[in-house]
Amino acid sequence: MFAHSTIKLTLREKEVLECLAKGLTTNETAQHLYVSHETVKTHRSNLLAKLDARNAFQLGLKTMQMKLLEHSNWSY
Repeated sequence: MFAHSTIKLTLREKEVLECLAKGLTTNETAQHLYVSHETVKTHRSNLLAKLDARNAFQLGLKTMQMKLLEHSNWSY
């Protein structure tokens, strides 16, 4: 597992991660962030690679383990 300090997420990647953590679909995330469906898919792919996750479930687990969203604003 990566050390938390070595994971560098962009602001947009964090926003996409928050949407995924809330259970939003790719289309809902795209609408919420005012980006295209393909852009969300690209950010999700980048997140999977950066966190060495094989799927969305692993992405969620690693996000929780690394506490990557602990200081995020969850009220939309």
